[in-house]
Order: sequence, then structure tokens, then C-alpha cells
Amino acid sequence: MENLPIRELLENKIPQFLHGKPEFEQCPKGTLQLNLTGEGGGTWAIEFDEGIKVASGATGSTDCTITMEASDFRKLIPSSQTAWARAFLDGRIDFSGDLEVAAEIGKTLHKYFESLRKMAREWSPDTYVHPPT
Repeated sequence: MENLPIRELLENKIPQFLHGKPEFEQCPKGTLQLNLTGEGGGTWAIEFDEGIKVASGATGSTDCTITMEASDFRKLIPSSQTAWARAFLDGRIDFSGDLEVAAEIGKTLHKYFESLRKMAREWSPDTYVHPPT
């Protein structure tokens, strides 16, 4: 996951994983704009409405916007909610918009990332080929 491009993660892996899973389709309705600055960054609109849709680029209306360095985002993906909260309090994450919608969307994405961490723990070194560094 560390070497997976952010674009691939956001536009393909997350929607594929969440599609058809009832626990994720009951997520809140809302749109999150994610602005990742620096190398490997970009802007994505993540829409939650009976599932998830991710589009590259800004959208006309969002419920909340998160702006942070792409390198911080990559480091925080496998981290706990506490690490995300610490990054916000340290000023590494800028937020604007509806905090309630952002919190619900965050819970949904946290479930996704927790599932990835669990899956990674279950892989044995014999069955998982690590990508080149």
C-alpha cells in the first residue's frame, strides 16, 4: 500500500472495496473535497450517497474540504484515528465545512483502512510479494 499511487487508491481501490458492502453503503450523504499538495498530490471529490464515487478534480459544491500534504496523507493512511486527530491538532490538516459530515465520512474511511490493515496482517510473507521500493 505504501507504493500504491494515491490516485489509484482514491479512484479505484477505495470504491472497488466499498462497493456492495452494506456497512459502507449506509454511510452519510455528503461530498468531501480532498486537496493533497506536494509530490503525488491532486484534488479529488469523494461523494457518499448510497455508496461512494470518487472523481479527480474539484467539484462545485462540497460539504467539507480537507487540505494536507500528500506525504502526510500517505503516512496517515495506515494510522489510527488518534494519529489523524493529532495531525489535525498539529496543523498538518486544514479543514473547512461541515464537521459532522466530515466525522461520519471519516468513520466510513477509517473502516476501510482498518480492513486493509487487517488484511495486511493476515498475509504471510510467503504469499505476499512486496512491491519494489
